[in-house]
Amino acid sequence: MNPKKEAILRVVLDYLIGNHHEKLTIANIAKVLDIGKSTVYEYFTEKNTMIAEAIFLMIEENVAYLCEIENFDELSFETAFKTHMQRSYDIAKNNRMMENMLYNIDFVSISVSHKAAIQNKIMAAYIDIQQHVRKIFDKGIAERLFDASTKKIREITIESMLLGSVFTITHPDRNIDEALFIEDLYQSVLVLLK
Repeated sequence: MNPKKEAILRVVLDYLIGNHHEKLTIANIAKVLDIGKSTVYEYFTEKNTMIAEAIFLMIEENVAYLCEIENFDELSFETAFKTHMQRSYDIAKNNRMMENMLYNIDFVSISVSHKAAIQNKIMAAYIDIQQHVRKIFDKGIAERLFDASTKKIREITIESMLLGSVFTITHPDRNIDEALFIEDLYQSVLVLLK
């Protein structure tokens, strides 16, 4: 990606993540980057596209951080699972806007077509993450920690438990030891799968 375009998108994300979308203007972006408004317009002719592309960038980076684990093939189920959960928590803690986007795309005012594009990107990311989680659980099957006959309802239960744990551990009113929480979650998943 062009460095200037990426810089613009990062400023847009800073405004969105800081919940300052009402201050998100071409003039303010140009001011932050110490460039002319015309330079911003070279890359984006409208604010809707700029916001959507910034959100796409954030989603792509978060999915890459979550799913592209170094030496993944050599990791045990336990290590892959715990790494995945720690990274999930990192993303959630560092980016509360993702939570808003998952549940309320109207947190920022953009066109219907751009909202639809963002929702499609979120669904594609969700599918990528599901496939990655499946690869992690395939490790557990290969290690004979559990078998492949897990019923669909059990898979949904575990998926719900994992998603719920992200919101639980990142809740601002909770002070939870992440390592202990992840260990307990791991042990709970093993119990459910046996």
